[in-house]
Amino acid sequence: MRNTRAFYGTVCALCAAGAMCPAAPGKVRITEIEVSPASVQLGDAFSLRVKAVGTGVDVLNFRIRTPYTAGVGDVPDGFTREKGAGYAVFQAEPGGHVLDNGVADRDPAAGVLRVNLSTKGLRDGPHYLTVFAHNRPGSASHAKDHRDLELTVKGGRVEIVALQRGEGGPTEPVVFELPGKTLAPGELLVCGVRSRNPGDRLPGVRLHSPYTWGEKEVLHGFQYNAKAKVGFVSDGEGELIRDNGPLDRDPAESSVRLEIPTRNWPSGVHVLTLTVPTLEIRRPYGGTTEVYRDFSVKIPGPDDHLELEVGDPVYVGEGTHFSNLVYLGNGRVVCDTHASNDDGKTWEPLATPIPRPNLMPDGSIAGTVYRAYPVEGKDGEYRGKLLRSTDGGRTISTAIETRVLIPLARAALGHGHHVGPLFGRSLVALPSGEWLSSMYGWFKGDTEPDRYRKGGTMRRSYIGLSRDKGKTWEYLSTVAYRPFLGNEGYSELVIRLLPRGDILAVVRTGGNSNAGWQDNPLMVSWSHDGGRTWTPVQRTGAEGVWPDVTVLDDGLLACSTGRPGAFIMFSADRGATWTDHTPIDAERYSGYTSVTQLEPGKLLVGYGVRSGFDPAIGGRRHGLYVVPVRYAEREE
Repeated sequence: MRNTRAFYGTVCALCAAGAMCPAAPGKVRITEIEVSPASVQLGDAFSLRVKAVGTGVDVLNFRIRTPYTAGVGDVPDGFTREKGAGYAVFQAEPGGHVLDNGVADRDPAAGVLRVNLSTKGLRDGPHYLTVFAHNRPGSASHAKDHRDLELTVKGGRVEIVALQRGEGGPTEPVVFELPGKTLAPGELLVCGVRSRNPGDRLPGVRLHSPYTWGEKEVLHGFQYNAKAKVGFVSDGEGELIRDNGPLDRDPAESSVRLEIPTRNWPSGVHVLTLTVPTLEIRRPYGGTTEVYRDFSVKIPGPDDHLELEVGDPVYVGEGTHFSNLVYLGNGRVVCDTHASNDDGKTWEPLATPIPRPNLMPDGSIAGTVYRAYPVEGKDGEYRGKLLRSTDGGRTISTAIETRVLIPLARAALGHGHHVGPLFGRSLVALPSGEWLSSMYGWFKGDTEPDRYRKGGTMRRSYIGLSRDKGKTWEYLSTVAYRPFLGNEGYSELVIRLLPRGDILAVVRTGGNSNAGWQDNPLMVSWSHDGGRTWTPVQRTGAEGVWPDVTVLDDGLLACSTGRPGAFIMFSADRGATWTDHTPIDAERYSGYTSVTQLEPGKLLVGYGVRSGFDPAIGGRRHGLYVVPVRYAEREE
């Protein structure tokens, strides 16, 4: 969880020292794909046309192969089994590449491939081919995109279909039916799965919690596995909901449709998982597979007062943990690794990452590296790093090593071994000219065992103070250490300056991916004296990790958080109560989020996923994403 942040710190340190930064990774995307004719006699050829575009790549070529181990009757003419891999590759040039404007390409346009593919040698049944566009042959970081073709042989004819993104293809042999994101209290939750190929046997599905639940969190209609701390729906025989069993509303074979009542479900966002545990694939490559979809639904609360519209996700770049979003005006949005000039619609990598960027009063961007390291021979003194940009993140104007004077700090075991203080996401400039930083870690004497891992101790959230614009930091105050809550204690706090001069802090206490403890609330506290003292923490009514808060022009607060999933919520009373919990993403490993205001009534929310399903590519990948969110007061 922390390795990504250590990497960014290393990159920034190298760049600040004048070392050469690695070139930004290129991107390749298939923009058009078509086959003609769509139906041929078995043994005849069809034409495949693919158009791709590349950004930041030196070469752009293609590759066509089977996505699985090719058996007898799976290999059409012109394809050869790849040694050691098992799949079959279209052999146009050496190495299995299909070069743009090479010997097989019948279209002279750059970035466009037109090639004839034979169907001779295919047996009855479905077959699949995967078409790649990529920057190979070459030595740069591999940039690629792919699409799938489905070839169905029956009665001496072959039907050819270019699958749309998100349809699944051979790696997704089922089609999911997922519910709408908002359900009225008591409304039926309708979801289901069907086999894409009628020859695949679907024994049933599981509907369950993606991570752990406490017993009090179990939804009405779900059963509870107290040992695994998992909630699930059962049709009377274990956790598998059987095809054509008592809960299946679809009489067809290999198709399950569920209608789950939501009566007595609490308001808020609920993240669930629909899993196909043992799909037996009756295809040339055989075998079994397990596929799943995480999804989220919102049950509106009685105090909700906003109408919200969540847009489509936009891929930003590689990663799993989203840092901070900063809006600079005129369409310019910056996160730690990328920037956008069109309100987040498209993104380009920054030349040098800026860790956890914050917008400062003078219009510059400043960010601190996550870890501070002990200074040899000076007990209680650590060295950190601060980066600033005065041109919207295009270049780094200042990169300095900072003095961090926290005499009580100590090394400890958290998610990894930490040797000193940890900087959070927030830098706040006070009217006095002082800077505050959100920080957390462990102090000497903090020995309460945590519930996360053996040998770990509860974290402390505190505030760092700088009187010289980030060059020197010292301990100012503790936001929270007791009462001991969650499986980790208090960490990953966000602090924000409120309009009347108070400071708000929202703090993580743990994560629900750990089966040892299920009560991990987000807590809130306020300071009325510039961060010197803090009110006792109180619950927000939500759980999550890496919370972010932005103060909106209309006086509302918007908070993004999650895991499982990612969601936003709003407060009209300076953070005392939170309403209008709204799902942003459902993947279980979402949760590292950020939120910023683009204009009154319009937000941009960023989040990261690990192995999340992306309909844009029809498969799973790590990634950083943003979505636009519009909100307005509900008309009575």
